[in-house]
Amino acid sequence: STLPPQDEDYRDIIIINDSGGNLKLFWIDPDSGERDLMEAFELNTLGRTLNLNSYVGDVFEVQEMSATGLDSCGSVDSKDQSCRTAKFIVRNIEQPFVQKFYILSNFSVDGIVARSNSTATEINEDLVYVR
Repeated sequence: STLPPQDEDYRDIIIINDSGGNLKLFWIDPDSGERDLMEAFELNTLGRTLNLNSYVGDVFEVQEMSATGLDSCGSVDSKDQSCRTAKFIVRNIEQPFVQKFYILSNFSVDGIVARSNSTATEINEDLVYVR
């Protein structure tokens, strides 16, 4: 097995798709602001869980995927055809805690902090996400 990097900013995160739809996951480059599609990590099914190695300050964006695979997501009758997105930031939460990010049906992101070796969870009020 591979050991995690010995870096004080290294964090384990878990992303859970509870949106009811298909999602794409992007990492946001801190220098350019460009979105980098993590194609291998598409969250295509409800409740799918993705474990990632990340770093404090990393910003991720999830975007809903249309049923047709095109860039429009609204219903045919809707004036707004844009796909919903949500961003979240990896916080400086000390190990052995892991940050779990739940992508909800209203496209908000709930952040929960859990002990990595336990199923017990606690909500951390310091987790703030941008939309």
